[in-house]
Amino acid sequence: METAIHSLIPIVMFTGLFSMIFGIRYLDNKEKMAMIQRGMVLPPKPKSSLFKTLRFGLVIIGGALGFLKAMFIKHTFMEGISEEEGQGLYLCLVALGAGIGLLLAYYWERKHPSDIEPSNGEV
Repeated sequence: METAIHSLIPIVMFTGLFSMIFGIRYLDNKEKMAMIQRGMVLPPKPKSSLFKTLRFGLVIIGGALGFLKAMFIKHTFMEGISEEEGQGLYLCLVALGAGIGLLLAYYWERKHPSDIEPSNGEV
């Protein structure tokens, strides 16, 4: 009986995730259609920023480098400890690498502010 419940967990999780995403999109579309029917002007879609992509990429790269550094440290200097004891090292270094990636993105955005703001007054 216990194995049947454990096998249902992924099915319920994926069904719930799909339902949530579908519901959010459905309600958003319904709201926009109601605004159009009432003659309201839809708000413009926000332009995607290149800095969002840069920030996301640097966070992923920083996290991956932190994970690789944690693997290197664990397998080089901490050979005697178990996998459970080394999990803190992995977590800390992945978070540190992601934070360094965010700082790099912040300093890049500060150094190049003209890329963020529109030059001809567009919003």
